Amino acid sequence: MRSIIFAVIASFLFIIAVEYGYRYTGGLPSVTPGKTLLDFQWRIKQTKADKVIYFIGDSRVDWGFGDRLFTKQITKIHGLKIKAVNAGFASGSVETITKYVLSNSPNTKPGVLVINFTPTSFCYFKTSPGKPIVNLKRQDILDDRITNNLTNMLFSYGRKPKSLFLHFKSYKENGYIKRSGWYSRRIFPDGFAFAEKRYNNGSEVVRDDFYYRRVFNKMRRHIGYYNKRMNKANSVILEAQSLGWMVILIRFPVGDSIMKLEKKLPKFFQPERIASEILSPFIDYTNDPRTSQLGGDGSHLVPESARKVTTMLVKDIYEFLSTGKDTDVMIRRATIDDKDGIWNVHTSWISELCKTHYNKREIRAWIASLKKEDYDEFITNREIFVAELRGIIVGFGQLNLQTGDIEALYISPPALGRCIASKILKVLEKAAIRNNVCSVTVSATLNSIGFYKQAGYTQRETFKHNLPGGVQLESVSMNKTLPKIEKIS
Repeated sequence: MRSIIFAVIASFLFIIAVEYGYRYTGGLPSVTPGKTLLDFQWRIKQTKADKVIYFIGDSRVDWGFGDRLFTKQITKIHGLKIKAVNAGFASGSVETITKYVLSNSPNTKPGVLVINFTPTSFCYFKTSPGKPIVNLKRQDILDDRITNNLTNMLFSYGRKPKSLFLHFKSYKENGYIKRSGWYSRRIFPDGFAFAEKRYNNGSEVVRDDFYYRRVFNKMRRHIGYYNKRMNKANSVILEAQSLGWMVILIRFPVGDSIMKLEKKLPKFFQPERIASEILSPFIDYTNDPRTSQLGGDGSHLVPESARKVTTMLVKDIYEFLSTGKDTDVMIRRATIDDKDGIWNVHTSWISELCKTHYNKREIRAWIASLKKEDYDEFITNREIFVAELRGIIVGFGQLNLQTGDIEALYISPPALGRCIASKILKVLEKAAIRNNVCSVTVSATLNSIGFYKQAGYTQRETFKHNLPGGVQLESVSMNKTLPKIEKIS
């Protein structure tokens, strides 16, 4: 018994000696600055509700959004039975986090994705939540939190003997070297994390924009590569929308210095372009007077500021959920000012949605045959209606009253799944009926035959449409008889 006590005391003294020596010689703790992988996966796994809102992003969400506070307030103030999830991850990739949520959300119904914009999270960071851990249990989470608390208290905790040996060897050869690292972290009951960065002598690190200047310079030098990565993230978001998820793009407040750096980036990396591409509303808290006095380090919010921004989000997200702003589509008659928007919808539909039935040569010839100036004549001499969502044209239809032909009906790819095509088709058919057109004909592309069949059109014959350069585009003629307007005697 006595030998066991002596062994325990000796081990304890040895740990103290190693810890003191490691700190004295400039060692740094190995603190995780935000949620750990287990923390993240556990939150996703445990959140089940009729409606779930996932807040996705890098450490600005991880440190800046209180999901428990949000859930408590939106339930208390507005009576909504929803749950929020802080799905932020330090140095996290929007693409990989969104993929993880889509694949592993335990809820059967699509919910809401609130995605925080940073250029780094959309196309620079690659950190992923990883593969789902099979049979993740509460005990695993408790063990993980104990481990992380020990790393906060003991700088040498978790260091392998080889790592400690190399550190002491470096100190002997080079002396004390001043370095910085994450010194401590804390998970708040509101649902967010916070970490402190310090030098190994304990002094505070004054945060500047050097890191972001270096990253953004790299992005400018390799625009093509990072633009492709940005588009991959956007594609995942578009996939979520096609599955029925509502998407809201936001930008957490950052300091003036970093904002100036972000605005110098090319248009590919600006949030307005992304919001337009994915047809999402955009809430910019960097230009919101409510956030002008919030405290932070220039890039991240401090805990008290995180609570205030969370309260703002309760109000703003509730407004979208209750008013349906994200789904309001207006069908109106086209004007000359709409031709750029119409051309964008027309070309994007062809390039994105016709790849399954037409080859690259046919698609290139098809797009090359479209001229913006032609829409001037069509808008003047045809019945053309556009679908507008939050000021953006997302679809259009064109009817020739002289021939009874529906000459065009195209929808922007991100707007699919909103029944916009059906709404425009009904407007065109009503316009035909008002003008005593008895039947309408459409030259349907191969990928749209099913849509017209569901709308009551009958397939007649297949024919070739001649394009410049000798290219022929296969289409199908379809017809529908319209009801007559009954005259009142």
